[in-house]
Amino acid sequence: MLSRTAIRLLLLLAVMMLAACSDDDDNSPAEDRAIVSSYKVAVVMPANQQKRWSRTVDWALENIAKAQAGMEERIAIEVEWKDENAADLDTYLKTIASDNQYVAIVGPLASTNARHAMIACNSYEKTLMLPVVTPTELQRVGATKDFVWNLVQSDITQCDILLT
Repeated sequence: MLSRTAIRLLLLLAVMMLAACSDDDDNSPAEDRAIVSSYKVAVVMPANQQKRWSRTVDWALENIAKAQAGMEERIAIEVEWKDENAADLDTYLKTIASDNQYVAIVGPLASTNARHAMIACNSYEKTLMLPVVTPTELQRVGATKDFVWNLVQSDITQCDILLT
């Protein structure tokens, strides 16, 4: 006759064997079977600051990938860098704004260039994220647009916070 310990071990072994069973005929890892939707994002920065900003972008992309581990449906973001000081910036912004492959533009950093980006994105309502643009007038105009995201407080608000 089997002891209680032996019966418990047999039950535990049976449960483990049942848990190991799978209906999947495909032996490939879940990573290979995932459906990945790819999106393009244009990042407009001065060339001399792109290396510093690329570390932040790489970190964000790494976190997005880690957060999706094991998911059946995922997204992948392809980043395209553009020098904000390039002579063809206005043409580039208009091209990206009208291109459906791109879902967003991040930058530019300079207020004058950000104004041009807002104008280019307006017709197509392309998402525009402005990470450091602080002029109140520009933020006020952008606040009425659903596609413009100002990621910092305006210069007047910043001064008010400092004085408070």
